[in-house]
Amino acid sequence: MTDAPTRTAWLDARPAPKAGLVVQPVDGETVIYNPEADALHHLEPTAAAVWTLLDGDRSVRVIAADLADRYGAAEESVRRDVLDLAELMHGRGLLVGSAGVPASTGRRAPNGPTGEFDLGDSPLPPSRYVTRVFRGLEHSFEVATNDVAVRNFLDQIFVDLGDGGRSDRARYELVVLAEARYLVRYQDRVVVVTGRLDRALSVLLWHINAEVVRRSTARHLVVHAAAAAREGMTVLLPAAPESGKTTTVAGLVAGAGFGYVTDEAVAIDTATLVPRPYQKPLSVDRGSWEVLASLRPPHDGVVTGQWQVPASAIRADALASAAPIRFVVEPAYDRSAATRLEPVSRAAMLVRLSDSTFNFQEAPGRNLAVLARVLERAECYRLPIGDLHEGVELIVELVTRANRA
Repeated sequence: MTDAPTRTAWLDARPAPKAGLVVQPVDGETVIYNPEADALHHLEPTAAAVWTLLDGDRSVRVIAADLADRYGAAEESVRRDVLDLAELMHGRGLLVGSAGVPASTGRRAPNGPTGEFDLGDSPLPPSRYVTRVFRGLEHSFEVATNDVAVRNFLDQIFVDLGDGGRSDRARYELVVLAEARYLVRYQDRVVVVTGRLDRALSVLLWHINAEVVRRSTARHLVVHAAAAAREGMTVLLPAAPESGKTTTVAGLVAGAGFGYVTDEAVAIDTATLVPRPYQKPLSVDRGSWEVLASLRPPHDGVVTGQWQVPASAIRADALASAAPIRFVVEPAYDRSAATRLEPVSRAAMLVRLSDSTFNFQEAPGRNLAVLARVLERAECYRLPIGDLHEGVELIVELVTRANRA
Protein backbone atom coordinates (compact mmCIF):
# COMPACT_ATOMS: atom_id res chain seq x y z
CA MET A 1 0.00 0.00 0.00
CA THR A 2 1.93 3.03 -1.25
CA ASP A 3 -0.78 5.45 -0.20
CA ALA A 4 -1.81 5.61 3.45
CA PRO A 5 -5.13 3.95 4.30
CA THR A 6 -8.07 6.16 5.16
CA ARG A 7 -8.73 6.77 8.84
CA THR A 8 -11.44 4.10 8.86
CA ALA A 9 -9.39 1.59 6.86
CA TRP A 10 -6.50 1.95 9.29
CA LEU A 11 -8.54 0.15 11.99
CA ASP A 12 -8.33 -3.12 10.10
CA ALA A 13 -4.91 -2.54 8.55
CA ARG A 14 -2.11 -4.81 9.74
CA PRO A 15 0.94 -2.54 9.67
CA ALA A 16 4.44 -3.98 9.81
CA PRO A 17 7.88 -2.37 10.00
CA LYS A 18 9.65 -1.90 6.70
CA ALA A 19 12.51 -4.32 6.10
CA GLY A 20 16.04 -3.03 6.54
CA LEU A 21 15.40 -0.59 9.38
CA VAL A 22 18.00 -0.35 12.15
CA VAL A 23 16.27 -0.25 15.55
CA GLN A 24 17.92 0.74 18.83
CA PRO A 25 15.93 0.70 22.12
CA VAL A 26 17.08 3.28 24.70
CA ASP A 27 15.56 3.67 28.18
CA GLY A 28 12.05 2.64 27.10
CA GLU A 29 12.25 4.77 23.95
CA THR A 30 13.34 3.73 20.47
CA VAL A 31 15.59 5.23 17.80
CA ILE A 32 15.13 4.00 14.23
CA TYR A 33 17.40 4.57 11.26
CA ASN A 34 15.91 4.18 7.79
CA PRO A 35 18.79 3.59 5.32
CA GLU A 36 16.48 4.08 2.33
CA ALA A 37 15.91 7.72 3.29
CA ASP A 38 19.09 8.17 5.38
CA ALA A 39 16.79 9.39 8.16
CA LEU A 40 16.71 8.94 11.95
CA HIS A 41 13.51 8.83 14.01
CA HIS A 42 12.94 9.09 17.75
CA LEU A 43 9.96 7.25 19.23
CA GLU A 44 9.01 8.33 22.73
CA PRO A 45 7.65 5.69 25.19
CA THR A 46 4.07 5.50 23.90
CA ALA A 47 5.13 5.29 20.27
CA ALA A 48 7.86 2.79 21.20
CA ALA A 49 5.26 0.55 22.89
CA VAL A 50 3.07 0.64 19.78
CA TRP A 51 6.10 -0.09 17.57
CA THR A 52 6.79 -3.37 19.38
CA LEU A 53 3.29 -4.61 18.47
CA LEU A 54 3.49 -3.87 14.74
CA ASP A 55 4.05 -7.36 13.36
CA GLY A 56 1.89 -7.52 10.20
CA ASP A 57 -0.52 -9.96 11.90
CA ARG A 58 -2.36 -7.74 14.38
CA SER A 59 -4.67 -5.01 13.17
CA VAL A 60 -4.63 -1.50 14.58
CA ARG A 61 -7.95 -2.32 16.24
CA VAL A 62 -6.45 -5.35 18.01
CA ILE A 63 -3.29 -3.46 19.00
CA ALA A 64 -5.38 -0.69 20.55
CA ALA A 65 -7.46 -3.23 22.49
CA ASP A 66 -4.29 -4.95 23.77
CA LEU A 67 -2.78 -1.65 24.95
CA ALA A 68 -6.02 -0.49 26.58
CA ASP A 69 -6.17 -3.74 28.51
CA ARG A 70 -2.49 -3.58 29.44
CA TYR A 71 -2.66 -0.05 30.84
CA GLY A 72 -6.27 0.01 32.08
CA ALA A 73 -7.15 2.88 29.75
CA ALA A 74 -10.30 3.71 27.78
CA GLU A 75 -10.16 1.74 24.52
CA GLU A 76 -11.62 4.55 22.40
CA SER A 77 -8.94 6.98 23.58
CA VAL A 78 -6.15 4.45 23.01
CA ARG A 79 -7.53 3.65 19.55
CA ARG A 80 -7.28 7.32 18.54
CA ASP A 81 -3.69 7.46 19.77
CA VAL A 82 -2.71 4.29 17.93
CA LEU A 83 -4.36 5.54 14.75
CA ASP A 84 -2.42 8.80 15.04
CA LEU A 85 0.83 6.93 15.54
CA ALA A 86 0.21 4.50 12.67
CA GLU A 87 -0.43 7.41 10.32
CA LEU A 88 2.66 9.21 11.62
CA MET A 89 4.90 6.17 11.14
CA HIS A 90 3.54 5.66 7.65
CA GLY A 91 4.22 9.29 6.85
CA ARG A 92 7.80 8.90 8.06
CA GLY A 93 8.37 5.91 5.80
CA LEU A 94 8.76 3.32 8.57
CA LEU A 95 5.99 0.91 7.54
CA VAL A 96 5.72 -1.55 4.67
CA GLY A 97 4.44 0.32 1.62
CA SER A 98 5.43 3.79 2.80
CA ALA A 99 8.14 6.01 1.37
CA GLY A 100 10.58 7.88 3.60
CA VAL A 101 11.72 11.46 3.08
CA PRO A 102 15.50 11.91 2.86
CA ALA A 103 16.99 13.61 5.89
CA SER A 104 19.14 16.71 6.07
CA THR A 105 21.97 15.96 8.49
CA GLY A 106 25.25 17.43 9.62
CA ARG A 107 27.21 14.20 9.50
CA ARG A 108 28.76 14.51 6.07
CA ALA A 109 32.16 16.13 5.63
CA PRO A 110 31.95 19.63 4.14
CA ASN A 111 32.53 19.97 0.43
CA GLY A 112 35.92 21.12 -0.65
CA PRO A 113 36.99 23.24 -3.60
CA THR A 114 36.28 21.89 -7.05
CA GLY A 115 37.25 22.80 -10.59
CA GLU A 116 40.11 22.60 -13.05
CA PHE A 117 43.31 24.48 -12.28
CA ASP A 118 45.57 25.75 -15.05
CA LEU A 119 49.14 25.98 -13.78
CA GLY A 120 50.66 26.71 -17.14
CA ASP A 121 53.94 25.21 -18.34
CA SER A 122 56.32 26.86 -15.91
CA PRO A 123 57.96 24.55 -13.35
CA LEU A 124 56.91 25.03 -9.75
CA PRO A 125 59.41 26.75 -7.46
CA PRO A 126 61.05 24.35 -5.01
CA SER A 127 59.44 23.95 -1.58
CA ARG A 128 62.52 24.18 0.61
CA TYR A 129 60.82 24.77 3.94
CA VAL A 130 59.15 21.75 5.53
CA THR A 131 57.19 21.54 8.76
CA ARG A 132 57.57 18.87 11.38
CA VAL A 133 55.62 15.67 10.78
CA PHE A 134 52.34 15.91 12.68
CA ARG A 135 49.79 13.25 13.55
CA GLY A 136 46.08 13.84 13.98
CA LEU A 137 44.43 10.53 14.92
CA GLU A 138 45.22 8.24 11.94
CA HIS A 139 46.60 10.99 9.67
CA SER A 140 50.35 11.75 9.66
CA PHE A 141 51.33 14.68 7.48
CA GLU A 142 53.88 17.36 6.76
CA VAL A 143 53.62 20.59 4.76
CA ALA A 144 56.29 21.84 2.37
CA THR A 145 56.36 25.44 1.17
CA ASN A 146 58.61 28.03 -0.46
CA ASP A 147 57.56 30.65 2.11
CA VAL A 148 59.34 30.41 5.47
CA ALA A 149 56.62 32.48 7.18
CA VAL A 150 54.01 29.91 6.13
CA ARG A 151 56.18 27.06 7.49
CA ASN A 152 56.66 28.88 10.78
CA PHE A 153 52.93 29.63 11.11
CA LEU A 154 51.99 25.99 10.56
CA ASP A 155 54.63 24.73 13.00
CA GLN A 156 53.22 27.13 15.59
CA ILE A 157 49.54 26.28 15.24
CA PHE A 158 50.00 22.49 15.01
CA VAL A 159 52.42 22.36 17.95
CA ASP A 160 50.02 20.21 20.04
CA LEU A 161 49.65 17.42 17.50
CA GLY A 162 51.89 14.46 18.26
CA ASP A 163 54.94 13.49 16.25
CA GLY A 164 53.71 11.55 13.24
CA GLY A 165 56.94 9.72 12.43
CA ARG A 166 58.19 9.69 8.87
CA SER A 167 57.39 6.31 7.35
CA ASP A 168 53.71 6.80 6.49
CA ARG A 169 53.44 10.57 6.30
CA ALA A 170 51.32 12.31 3.68
CA ARG A 171 52.71 15.41 2.02
CA TYR A 172 51.02 18.73 1.45
CA GLU A 173 52.50 21.66 -0.43
CA LEU A 174 51.56 25.31 -0.22
CA VAL A 175 53.49 27.07 -2.96
CA VAL A 176 53.66 30.80 -3.68
CA LEU A 177 53.51 31.15 -7.46
CA ALA A 178 54.22 34.10 -9.70
CA GLU A 179 51.62 36.87 -9.99
CA ALA A 180 50.54 36.48 -6.34
CA ARG A 181 48.91 33.08 -6.75
CA TYR A 182 48.97 30.28 -4.21
CA LEU A 183 48.85 26.56 -4.89
CA VAL A 184 47.79 23.86 -2.43
CA ARG A 185 48.62 20.26 -3.37
CA TYR A 186 48.07 16.97 -1.54
CA GLN A 187 50.17 13.97 -2.57
CA ASP A 188 50.95 15.78 -5.86
CA ARG A 189 47.25 16.38 -6.60
CA VAL A 190 46.10 19.98 -6.91
CA VAL A 191 43.54 20.98 -4.28
CA VAL A 192 43.20 24.68 -5.07
CA VAL A 193 44.88 27.62 -6.80
CA THR A 194 43.86 31.00 -5.43
CA GLY A 195 44.94 34.62 -5.41
CA ARG A 196 44.77 34.88 -1.61
CA LEU A 197 47.12 33.38 0.96
CA ASP A 198 44.44 33.26 3.65
CA ARG A 199 42.19 31.30 1.28
CA ALA A 200 45.01 28.85 0.53
CA LEU A 201 45.62 28.34 4.26
CA SER A 202 41.91 27.88 4.94
CA VAL A 203 41.67 25.20 2.26
CA LEU A 204 44.81 23.50 3.59
CA LEU A 205 43.38 23.38 7.13
CA TRP A 206 40.04 22.13 5.81
CA HIS A 207 41.74 19.33 3.88
CA ILE A 208 43.82 18.23 6.86
CA ASN A 209 40.69 17.97 9.03
CA ALA A 210 38.75 16.14 6.33
CA GLU A 211 41.59 13.66 5.87
CA VAL A 212 41.89 13.10 9.63
CA VAL A 213 38.19 12.19 9.69
CA ARG A 214 38.34 10.04 6.55
CA ARG A 215 41.31 8.00 7.77
CA SER A 216 39.90 7.56 11.28
CA THR A 217 36.34 6.35 10.63
CA ALA A 218 37.44 2.79 9.85
CA ARG A 219 38.78 2.26 13.38
CA HIS A 220 36.69 4.74 15.34
CA LEU A 221 33.25 6.24 15.50
CA VAL A 222 33.93 9.92 14.76
CA VAL A 223 31.47 12.57 15.94
CA HIS A 224 31.50 16.19 14.79
CA ALA A 225 31.82 17.72 18.26
CA ALA A 226 34.15 19.37 20.75
CA ALA A 227 35.28 17.79 24.00
CA ALA A 228 37.13 18.62 27.20
CA ALA A 229 38.12 16.52 30.22
CA ARG A 230 38.55 17.08 33.94
CA GLU A 231 38.91 14.78 36.94
CA GLY A 232 38.91 11.69 34.72
CA MET A 233 35.65 12.59 32.93
CA THR A 234 35.11 13.81 29.37
CA VAL A 235 32.38 16.30 28.54
CA LEU A 236 31.24 15.81 24.93
CA LEU A 237 29.92 18.96 23.23
CA PRO A 238 28.00 18.21 20.02
CA ALA A 239 26.52 21.21 18.25
CA ALA A 240 25.43 22.45 14.87
CA PRO A 241 27.86 24.79 13.05
CA GLU A 242 28.03 28.27 14.59
CA SER A 243 26.31 27.05 17.78
CA GLY A 244 29.24 27.53 20.12
CA LYS A 245 31.09 24.24 20.54
CA THR A 246 34.54 25.80 20.03
CA THR A 247 33.62 28.80 22.20
CA THR A 248 32.40 26.51 24.97
CA VAL A 249 35.43 24.22 24.94
CA ALA A 250 37.71 27.28 24.88
CA GLY A 251 35.89 28.63 27.93
CA LEU A 252 36.32 25.32 29.76
CA VAL A 253 40.04 25.20 28.98
CA ALA A 254 40.79 28.88 29.61
CA GLY A 255 38.54 29.47 32.61
CA ALA A 256 37.92 26.20 34.41
CA GLY A 257 41.05 24.06 34.24
CA PHE A 258 39.69 21.50 31.77
CA GLY A 259 42.02 19.62 29.48
CA TYR A 260 41.50 20.06 25.76
CA VAL A 261 40.44 17.01 23.71
CA THR A 262 39.31 18.62 20.44
CA ASP A 263 37.01 21.23 18.94
CA GLU A 264 36.25 19.36 15.72
CA ALA A 265 36.18 15.55 15.68
CA VAL A 266 35.72 13.24 18.67
CA ALA A 267 37.05 9.78 17.78
CA ILE A 268 35.45 7.16 20.05
CA ASP A 269 37.15 3.78 20.36
CA THR A 270 34.39 1.28 19.55
CA ALA A 271 35.71 -1.26 22.08
CA THR A 272 36.57 0.90 25.11
CA LEU A 273 34.12 3.75 24.32
CA VAL A 274 36.86 6.23 25.31
CA PRO A 275 37.58 9.13 22.93
CA ARG A 276 41.09 9.68 21.56
CA PRO A 277 42.33 13.28 21.74
CA TYR A 278 42.67 15.17 18.45
CA GLN A 279 44.37 18.31 19.71
CA LYS A 280 44.28 20.51 16.63
CA PRO A 281 44.37 24.26 17.20
CA LEU A 282 41.05 25.72 18.31
CA SER A 283 39.44 27.45 15.33
CA VAL A 284 37.86 30.55 16.90
CA ASP A 285 35.52 32.35 14.51
CA ARG A 286 35.07 36.12 14.43
CA GLY A 287 31.78 35.98 16.34
CA SER A 288 33.61 34.71 19.44
CA TRP A 289 36.57 37.07 19.39
CA GLU A 290 35.06 39.52 21.85
CA VAL A 291 34.15 36.92 24.49
CA LEU A 292 37.50 35.13 24.02
CA ALA A 293 39.62 38.26 23.62
CA SER A 294 42.32 36.91 25.96
CA LEU A 295 43.05 34.12 23.45
CA ARG A 296 43.96 36.45 20.57
CA PRO A 297 47.01 34.88 18.88
CA PRO A 298 49.97 36.91 17.56
CA HIS A 299 49.15 35.74 14.00
CA ASP A 300 45.44 36.66 14.12
CA GLY A 301 45.41 38.16 10.62
CA VAL A 302 46.88 35.19 8.78
CA VAL A 303 43.54 33.42 8.18
CA THR A 304 40.82 36.02 7.71
CA GLY A 305 37.88 35.70 10.10
CA GLN A 306 39.37 32.94 12.24
CA TRP A 307 41.98 32.54 14.95
CA GLN A 308 44.02 29.34 15.17
CA VAL A 309 44.83 28.87 18.87
CA PRO A 310 46.87 25.91 20.16
CA ALA A 311 45.55 24.77 23.53
CA SER A 312 49.06 24.87 24.97
CA ALA A 313 49.10 28.60 24.25
CA ILE A 314 46.15 28.94 26.64
CA ARG A 315 47.76 26.88 29.42
CA ALA A 316 50.97 24.88 29.42
CA ASP A 317 49.11 21.89 30.90
CA ALA A 318 45.99 22.22 28.75
CA LEU A 319 46.25 18.94 26.81
CA ALA A 320 43.87 16.25 28.11
CA SER A 321 44.53 12.56 28.51
CA ALA A 322 41.91 10.08 27.30
CA ALA A 323 38.97 9.72 29.71
CA PRO A 324 35.46 8.15 29.51
CA ILE A 325 32.53 10.30 28.39
CA ARG A 326 30.48 11.18 31.47
CA PHE A 327 28.39 14.09 30.17
CA VAL A 328 26.98 15.01 26.76
CA VAL A 329 26.09 18.70 26.67
CA GLU A 330 24.77 20.34 23.50
CA PRO A 331 25.63 24.07 23.60
CA ALA A 332 23.45 26.60 21.82
CA TYR A 333 25.07 30.03 21.99
CA ASP A 334 22.60 32.92 21.93
CA ARG A 335 23.42 36.20 23.65
CA SER A 336 19.73 36.80 24.38
CA ALA A 337 19.23 33.37 26.01
CA ALA A 338 19.02 32.63 29.72
CA THR A 339 21.93 30.28 30.42
CA ARG A 340 20.59 27.01 31.82
CA LEU A 341 20.98 23.25 31.66
CA GLU A 342 17.99 21.39 30.21
CA PRO A 343 17.94 17.59 30.70
CA VAL A 344 17.60 15.61 27.45
CA SER A 345 16.63 11.96 27.14
CA ARG A 346 19.33 9.55 26.01
CA ALA A 347 17.21 8.58 23.00
CA ALA A 348 16.91 12.20 21.88
CA MET A 349 20.66 12.67 22.33
CA LEU A 350 21.29 9.44 20.42
CA VAL A 351 19.55 11.00 17.41
CA ARG A 352 21.59 14.20 17.87
CA LEU A 353 24.90 12.33 18.02
CA SER A 354 23.98 10.06 15.11
CA ASP A 355 23.20 13.10 13.00
CA SER A 356 26.66 14.43 13.87
CA THR A 357 28.54 11.18 13.16
CA PHE A 358 30.73 11.20 10.07
CA ASN A 359 29.94 8.41 7.58
CA PHE A 360 27.16 7.21 9.87
CA GLN A 361 25.32 5.47 7.03
CA GLU A 362 28.29 3.19 6.25
CA ALA A 363 27.73 1.16 9.45
CA PRO A 364 24.48 2.39 11.04
CA GLY A 365 23.91 -0.69 13.19
CA ARG A 366 27.37 -0.52 14.71
CA ASN A 367 27.22 3.25 15.13
CA LEU A 368 23.82 3.29 16.85
CA ALA A 369 24.86 0.48 19.18
CA VAL A 370 28.18 2.14 20.11
CA LEU A 371 26.57 5.51 20.73
CA ALA A 372 23.83 3.89 22.82
CA ARG A 373 26.52 2.23 24.95
CA VAL A 374 28.30 5.57 25.37
CA LEU A 375 25.06 7.21 26.50
CA GLU A 376 24.29 4.45 29.02
CA ARG A 377 27.10 5.93 31.12
CA ALA A 378 26.36 9.59 30.47
CA GLU A 379 24.02 12.36 31.57
CA CYS A 380 22.61 14.37 28.68
CA TYR A 381 21.74 18.07 28.55
CA ARG A 382 21.07 20.96 26.23
CA LEU A 383 22.82 24.18 27.26
CA PRO A 384 21.47 27.49 25.90
CA ILE A 385 24.30 29.96 26.58
CA GLY A 386 23.72 33.68 26.90
CA ASP A 387 26.79 34.17 29.08
CA LEU A 388 29.88 32.00 28.53
CA HIS A 389 31.08 32.26 32.14
CA GLU A 390 27.71 31.07 33.44
CA GLY A 391 27.67 28.19 30.96
CA VAL A 392 31.16 27.10 32.01
CA GLU A 393 30.17 27.22 35.68
CA LEU A 394 27.17 24.97 35.04
CA ILE A 395 29.40 22.36 33.40
CA VAL A 396 31.91 22.66 36.26
CA GLU A 397 29.07 21.97 38.71
CA LEU A 398 28.14 18.80 36.81
CA VAL A 399 31.68 17.45 36.97
CA THR A 400 32.15 18.47 40.62
CA ARG A 401 28.90 16.78 41.66
CA ALA A 402 29.80 13.59 39.79
CA ASN A 403 33.26 13.55 41.37
CA ARG A 404 31.72 13.74 44.85
CA ALA A 405 29.16 11.00 44.21
